[in-house]
Amino acid sequence: MRNELNAYYIKILRSRYKTATKSQKTVFLDEAEKITGLSRKRIIKILNINKRYPLAVQRKGRPCQYDELIPTLRKLHYFMGKICPKRMKAAIPIWLASYQLHFGKLEPGFEKKLKSISASSIGRLLKKDQGLRGLSSTIVNKSMKVKIPLKKLDETVTSPGTVQADLVVHCGTSMAGEYANTLTMVDVFSGWTENRAIWTKAAKGVREAVRSIEQDLIFPIKNFDTDCGTEFLNYTMMDFLENRSIPIKMRRS
Repeated sequence: MRNELNAYYIKILRSRYKTATKSQKTVFLDEAEKITGLSRKRIIKILNINKRYPLAVQRKGRPCQYDELIPTLRKLHYFMGKICPKRMKAAIPIWLASYQLHFGKLEPGFEKKLKSISASSIGRLLKKDQGLRGLSSTIVNKSMKVKIPLKKLDETVTSPGTVQADLVVHCGTSMAGEYANTLTMVDVFSGWTENRAIWTKAAKGVREAVRSIEQDLIFPIKNFDTDCGTEFLNYTMMDFLENRSIPIKMRRS
C-alpha cells in the first residue's frame, strides 16, 4: 500500500518537477522526502526516469546468461582437478562426453552454452559459487623495486635458463598463524618445473629452497623472474643470486 501511494504521489510530482525552477525543485524534493520516506538521491533518480515509478531499482548491464550452469561448472571443475578457468575453457569440449557418462545427460542447451562460455565467465561463476575470494600474502617491497629491473613483456626466450618463481601459501580461508608455503620454479623455455615446501616466507628459507632447486636442474639459471614480493626482493636473495662468479640476473614483473 505504501509503495502504491508513493508511486501515485511521484507520478503527479514528476510533471510539476520537470518544468519547475531550481528553487521550486528544492521545495518539491524536501516535501517528497517527508511524504515518501525515501532518500533525496533516490527520489531524484525516480523523477528522472521516464517510466512508471519502479518498486525496485533495476540492475544495469546485460542479463545473466550462464548462472544456470553453476552446478555443472562446479562438477566439471572438480572432475578436471580444479584447473584454472583458461584451461577449463579449452578442455570442456574434450571432457563433456566423459562428464555425461559419469553425471548423466546435460540439460537441453547446456552443451552449446558450455562450449561458448568464456574463460572469464567461468572464473566469475566459480568464484560466485564458492563465495570466497583467493587470499594473497604478497607484500610489495617498494624500496627494492628500484634496484631490480623489469622483465620485458615481449621477450623471446630461445634457450633454457630463464625461470619464473612464485610462492603459494596454504592457509585455507584464514591467514592467521603459520602455514606451509610452496615455492614453484618453472623454466620458460623447457617447462621444467620444480617445487619445494617451506614453512615461512623468510628470505633465508626461500634462498635455501632456491639453492636446492638449482642443484637439481640440468642447466644453469640465467634469469630469475618473480613478482615484487618481499620474499624475493630482498638483499639476502640479491646477494645469493648476483654475488657469484656467473651472476644470475634478478628481474621483476
